[in-house]
Amino acid sequence: MTQRLSIRLAVPGEEQALEELWSRASWANEGDREALLAQSDTPTVRTADITDERVFVAERQEKILGFATVEPLENGDCEMTALFVDPDVWRGGIGKLLVTRCCVATKSQGGKYLQVVGNPHAEGFYAACGFESLGTVETSLGTGLQLQLEIQKLL
Repeated sequence: MTQRLSIRLAVPGEEQALEELWSRASWANEGDREALLAQSDTPTVRTADITDERVFVAERQEKILGFATVEPLENGDCEMTALFVDPDVWRGGIGKLLVTRCCVATKSQGGKYLQVVGNPHAEGFYAACGFESLGTVETSLGTGLQLQLEIQKLL
């Protein structure tokens, strides 16, 4: 019997576990390794985002398998500022479940769109979730995809 995956709010004290998952997922993407080596910053999950209920965790049998963070925008929409899944469970639907949870958060505050600056290596994932391209933007890791998802398409 497969254990059920749950999506829940992160709790204070999980910052280190989330940062370690972030690092593992980032380094597992071969296309980003050169840019990561040039970075001096380490991934940081802000306690304030956790206490403000902006960080969602995917877990199975008390093991964290992924997380996403949303940031409210002035117009009521949200930006997904982090989405990371443990490389051992990539392509298992966890990322899409986390995107869906971020859409629920966006809808609950009256928003219509979930925004994200996505990694070009994940373009297929974002397209499969229903995100539409708004162009590109320069980030500390190189060119990112500016994307948005009309949440009614997913919910």
